[in-house]
Amino acid sequence: MPQSRKEEIIFTCMMAFGMVLCMSCYNSVWFVGFSGNWVALALHNLSREYWLALPVAYFIGTPISHRLTLRFWPWKQKYFPIGMGIFTPLVMVPLMTTLIHLLLFQISDPAVIIPAYGRNYLAAIPFQLLLVGPLVRFFFRKLVAERRQEVSADTTAQESSLE
Repeated sequence: MPQSRKEEIIFTCMMAFGMVLCMSCYNSVWFVGFSGNWVALALHNLSREYWLALPVAYFIGTPISHRLTLRFWPWKQKYFPIGMGIFTPLVMVPLMTTLIHLLLFQISDPAVIIPAYGRNYLAAIPFQLLLVGPLVRFFFRKLVAERRQEVSADTTAQESSLE
């Protein structure tokens, strides 16, 4: 998990990209099916929705999810990432679904938005818990572990040269 502001930004960018990619593919297949040109539609939606998801995830979704996890998740020490993986879609799905429908598609009809919430919850939670969350955490750990080893090696070399 991120330990500094810089790591938090990198982690948010990686997680937002993974989730927006999966949800764009899911919604594209939902609307045009596998027979249509769902890949082009998903990539088009990804290019617009990713830039909307970054600030929403970083400034709104992550802090709210973190507070909810600390307050309601009973296994804080050992399974905190799983708690965040559960609470993040619970916060982000309504935020992103509403923002995308209102800002990008100019749809404000509750008859369209409310079924979209349910449909997107059904996909977002398994994507977050089983696919995107574990993959992003794995790659983030690899990326951060290498950088931390480089920094600690540089620090050790500098300390030994001072002695």
